[in-house]
Amino acid sequence: MATSAPTVTLTSKREMFPPWLAELKAQAMVRGAWHHVDPDGPDSPHTADSEPALPPTIEELIHIEDKHRQNTWEVDIRDIPDRPAILPARFKDVEKEYQAYQRDYSMRHTRWAASNQRYQVLWEWVNQSVPHMLLEPHKEQLIAEGRLTLQNLVRELQKKYAPTPEWYKQHRRDAYLDVLETGKQGSIHPNTWLDNWFQALARAKSLKLDVVEGTSAIQTFLETVAVRVAPEWSAEQLRRVLEADAMGEKPSRTLEEYGRILETYLQVTTAAKKRLDRKGTGGGGAYATLGGRGDGTNKCPCQRKHAWLPGDCSRLELALTGRTERQIQLSDDDKKSIRQRLELSEYQQLRERLREKGWLGSGSGSGDGASNEGAKGKATWEGKGPIEA
Repeated sequence: MATSAPTVTLTSKREMFPPWLAELKAQAMVRGAWHHVDPDGPDSPHTADSEPALPPTIEELIHIEDKHRQNTWEVDIRDIPDRPAILPARFKDVEKEYQAYQRDYSMRHTRWAASNQRYQVLWEWVNQSVPHMLLEPHKEQLIAEGRLTLQNLVRELQKKYAPTPEWYKQHRRDAYLDVLETGKQGSIHPNTWLDNWFQALARAKSLKLDVVEGTSAIQTFLETVAVRVAPEWSAEQLRRVLEADAMGEKPSRTLEEYGRILETYLQVTTAAKKRLDRKGTGGGGAYATLGGRGDGTNKCPCQRKHAWLPGDCSRLELALTGRTERQIQLSDDDKKSIRQRLELSEYQQLRERLREKGWLGSGSGSGDGASNEGAKGKATWEGKGPIEA
């Protein structure tokens, strides 16, 4: 039974012990061996020390039978003086007893061997998942004290590296809130952000943290998503939640269910964008994805390749309108170069899109940007401003 490669490595950072122990518990439970490892459970011996003793040999059984016959004869001779001498035992006299011992030993040893194999697999997993410099001092101490078992080793690691329950809860609470803040900033792709959120949610739920419980947790999630991830979708969902709360009703869905719905929404909108791209409407044309974010290869007149479409480029907005929400500075020459590149034929659809947004006037060209100074229509990721590379 081979051990799977550890997915968690224990470090000296206290926040790493709970996930490490959780993975060890999972490895042990699927093998029915958690009782060998559980640091808070009853003492479990080293399995090598509990190997069943070998059954008696034929010679030993014959010797035992001979001794039994001798004792019986000595008792009987008192009552029967002329009792004949005893005959020595032979194999057939102990054969059934010998076979019974062998069957019992075979069953007990098979069970022990299976248990020992699972135990050794867990030993190997611990050796692979804990760096040598962290593990060896505790091994040496337990060997010197004559207490080396896998359970005692885990207990020593727990004493050294496990955080207090309250500290760990606060750490996981902060981690969840950090993920929400990242969603507001829009610094990573929505799908990646949602994956991170699901992971943070699972950890927070396992500790029953208040930040993932109740209506307020749902509202916070939807408000976060409304900033950059999916403004239109979240606005409608938030309206329903607030209506239910005002009427004293519980939300119709759990926080995790809202996350799954958003995941489906992202998949559908991303697929829709890809279909439009295949029809040649990319490069600043129709926006079907979450905020028009692309795959990181969208060519733009600013000469950068964005994870969003060019129609949401802050540098392009600054060059055309003279302003942008992002903290960006461009020289006059840079602005002029961007406007000149925008005139290329490959950006015809982009120019049409920019006219719709109000970044360009109704003329055929981009002009010098003066006529668009102060124009509205900020670069948006669903209306909230792009993330500048």
